[in-house]
Amino acid sequence: MEEKFSQDSSKAYVSLQRALTVELERLKSLTAAFHLIDNLTQAEFNNFSQVLMTTNPDIVALKWIEVVPKNQRFLFEAEMKNLYGEKFAIKTNQGSRNAVATINDRYAVVKYVFPFEKNAQAIGRDSFSNEAQRQALYLSDITQSSFATSPQSIVQQKGDDKVVIIYHPVYSKSEKLKGYTALILNLNNFLSSVKTNSLLEKSLGLYLTDLEKNRVPFAGSGPEYLVEELLFRSYEFYLPFAGRNWLFNTEVNLKALPDYQKFEHTSIKKKWAFGIVFSFLFSLAMFLIVRARLQVVEANNTLKKQEKYYHDLIDYSSEAFYLFNCQGDILDVNAEACNLLGYTRESLLSLNINQIDVNYSSVELKDICKDLLFDKKVLFETQHKTMSEKVIPVEISASKFKINNENVIGAFVRDLTDRKTVKAISLDNDLLQRAIEERTQELDGQKRAFETIFEKSSDGIFISEGRRIVDCNQATVDIFGYKSKDQLLTLPNKVFVPKFQPDGESSHRKGFRMLQICLERGSHHFEWVNRRASGELFWTDVVLTRLEYYGRTVFHFAFRDISTRKRLESEMKAAREAAIFANKAKSEFLAKMTHDIRTPLHGILSYAQMGESRVESLSTEKIQRYFYNVQQSAQRLMTLLNDLLDSAKLESGLMSFQFQYQNIEPVIQSCLAEQASLIDNKVFI
Repeated sequence: MEEKFSQDSSKAYVSLQRALTVELERLKSLTAAFHLIDNLTQAEFNNFSQVLMTTNPDIVALKWIEVVPKNQRFLFEAEMKNLYGEKFAIKTNQGSRNAVATINDRYAVVKYVFPFEKNAQAIGRDSFSNEAQRQALYLSDITQSSFATSPQSIVQQKGDDKVVIIYHPVYSKSEKLKGYTALILNLNNFLSSVKTNSLLEKSLGLYLTDLEKNRVPFAGSGPEYLVEELLFRSYEFYLPFAGRNWLFNTEVNLKALPDYQKFEHTSIKKKWAFGIVFSFLFSLAMFLIVRARLQVVEANNTLKKQEKYYHDLIDYSSEAFYLFNCQGDILDVNAEACNLLGYTRESLLSLNINQIDVNYSSVELKDICKDLLFDKKVLFETQHKTMSEKVIPVEISASKFKINNENVIGAFVRDLTDRKTVKAISLDNDLLQRAIEERTQELDGQKRAFETIFEKSSDGIFISEGRRIVDCNQATVDIFGYKSKDQLLTLPNKVFVPKFQPDGESSHRKGFRMLQICLERGSHHFEWVNRRASGELFWTDVVLTRLEYYGRTVFHFAFRDISTRKRLESEMKAAREAAIFANKAKSEFLAKMTHDIRTPLHGILSYAQMGESRVESLSTEKIQRYFYNVQQSAQRLMTLLNDLLDSAKLESGLMSFQFQYQNIEPVIQSCLAEQASLIDNKVFI
């Protein structure tokens, strides 16, 4: 029964290995579709997935996870809304929560899933927000190979069943990471399918344990047995899969095996009891006759069976195996040992173990063989040298036993290169995690400082989505004259502006134009007229900035009431225009006054010159007329000078005017008399 159980366990182990390999090939086939088609549509993804899942209906889902940088989140969500509706948003992947994902440097978003109906809740979830999934995605990208998560609970899976998500990275032609294909396996159902499809013994209990988490199985199939039972038996197999270290365990109570039950059946024992006793003597005689021959035949058959079982077990093992004597001569190896070291089987059989092991000499190996007890395992780490002279770290599980009365050592050798790499990556991940925590604390401090500035600022600050205000500070409430912040946040944006701005453009159209400028440039500065709760209009100086606010594009408004400044500017402009007008009037007045002064002055000078040049030939009457004209011109000049001196009265508005009808003839006669000397002089010349 134990031999039968051992054979069934080996068959189960090999069957499970092959089945898991098929699933990895299935995932790689889906990945190949994304390499062949740059932009795989949802319909094309569904077609590929449907073909891949026809041979295994126990797969929970196939997924396409796209990597989205922070600066492309808005465009990605807009694209996804066309596929899944306006309510789509990138969500955090923490349990069953549907919270919108916070702002991160990048996201790993589930874009497609098949079958859709059973897994619709997974759409839009950010796999980077789950610690176990983020680590598996990171390691898959680093190793550029398939990588599995630890056992997970997912929203679309009901009950306590755990699943394992296997990721494979997809790169663009420029070697840039585009995303990941993913395959979700329910290991309970998967083990049951392997048992059924491989025609394994139904009484076997099959269990899987994740060695990197704990020693508690996370998946199982078949009946459960008590370890305390007398005929309880179990086998353990190390099962590396997609970067994880699993332990495959088979259990049974030998009584549950069909062969045991056949011989234990009560009715058969009663019917044949008498016959057995009766035929015992005859059987004993026959036994004595053929005993010698049977012993030889059975010994040969047993030896052949053991040898075949030994070779099958060793060859099917995923770990390298060496068999060597206490002198270190290699007696046997399996195919995995040849793959590990790069030698042919014949070459390895001609070597001594100390030619491969770089840490232990032949003397030390003999001491290990001497100290090693029978039926006891020893586990240690060392380094082996490959045919290409490359040194690799290995873990050896060795035990000593006898073959043909010779002490030999069987050693299972496990390559630790990946484990060392993962350990180093885990260490780097821990350092990265601490750096993230420090950065988070720094950002929290900046957030508190921003909130303090936001609330305590004397300038109005509010955040708007375009149609309504999302948040504001107390200064905004005070400037607009509302009773509370809650009252202000319930109102639409159109309440806070007049229908038209002072330049005649509608507030709605101009506001939309300001937002477009801000979207293109990132910020914009302008002046704007607002309306208080009382209806009063007032000017503001506005600085508009585009922000990402909890995953949405919003606008940050910082404004200041500049009504007093605008009033002073208006008064200053009016005063400036008045001064310019007064200066122009003064200039015109002086130009005219200069002309008027020159006219009588020319009369005085002309008559004086004429009298001086003609004094000897002039009569008394002409001289008297010359002096009269000089006196008239001087009198007129005096009047003009008095008017000029009274210009201060004109500027201050104290000048009085008397308007009445006048006879213009004396004025004409006076002008002719003033110019007569010039006329005579011209005529004389």
